[in-house]
Amino acid sequence: MNHPIFYVDPNSIVGDNVELNKTESHHALSVMRLSVGDMIITVDGLGTAHRGEIVLAKKNKLVQLKIHSSVRNFGETDSIVTLAAGLSTNSKFDTVIEKATELGVKRIIPLICLKGKVKLDDPKRIKTKQTRYNKIALAAMKQCRRSYLPEIVAPTTFADLMKQVDDESLNLIFHPSHQSQKLSEIDFKDNRKRVTIIVGPESGFSDDELDLASDKNIISISLGDRILRTETASPSILAIIMNLLGEI
Repeated sequence: MNHPIFYVDPNSIVGDNVELNKTESHHALSVMRLSVGDMIITVDGLGTAHRGEIVLAKKNKLVQLKIHSSVRNFGETDSIVTLAAGLSTNSKFDTVIEKATELGVKRIIPLICLKGKVKLDDPKRIKTKQTRYNKIALAAMKQCRRSYLPEIVAPTTFADLMKQVDDESLNLIFHPSHQSQKLSEIDFKDNRKRVTIIVGPESGFSDDELDLASDKNIISISLGDRILRTETASPSILAIIMNLLGEI
């Protein structure tokens, strides 16, 4: 039997005692109908899961637990995968955040591209977006039973992303072109465990952006003749690559 999973702030763990926050306590008591003696798993978003027993479960009180055991990297992949995905309109990027979290991504970079329809330059709007993205990732982390909450960085321009490229990582940019390689041509069997995936917005990348990527020796990849929607492309690519890395 799988015990239900709840998020707990690492700072609320003192010794073998844990206290759920108000939101998680309400969910445990009013939604899950849990009570004293029930076993649950808490995850701290930093890669650790704690299996514990509820020792205090009273209405309008924060749920308290006693930790029985702890596990590092609970539900986590060995690979460190970063997804840089072009910001998309409406709730499409919400889907990207959710599915990327479920598939085990460690870091997500909302990407501002020259041809993209979304332009974020208002600090308040950026903060609101990041708060929303973190809530979506947190819910997805619990749903898929992993213990690490992906880092979601501030929206980043393509040019700034190129300045951050990790030469030790396998860096792939997905672009439908006859000059692009097939994913099957990339060797994932050399124990590479650090991969960066770059996916464009609805309208794709500009020529200048593709030139910048080429200058950084980022490998251009095509998924074939069919053009995928932006909310389909990232999860599809991640699922394939996680499989090639042996994570699925």
